[in-house]
Amino acid sequence: MEINDSINWSTSDKMISNESITNSMLVTGKRLIKKMEKSYLQLHFTELEQVDSHKLLKVMIESQLYL
Repeated sequence: MEINDSINWSTSDKMISNESITNSMLVTGKRLIKKMEKSYLQLHFTELEQVDSHKLLKVMIESQLYL
């Protein structure tokens, strides 16, 4: 699913996307992160900030997965 599909879906259900509080995070394993380039996502022509971790419902989610 592309980000535009998500935006269209949320707009059709009358949910508003706020680019000023929206971040992006690429979740990978430790080997893959060296091969990946930084991604740049836009929402309503505004580039989203890419973060390495985010706290959601008191759970810290990090971009690099380790076993």
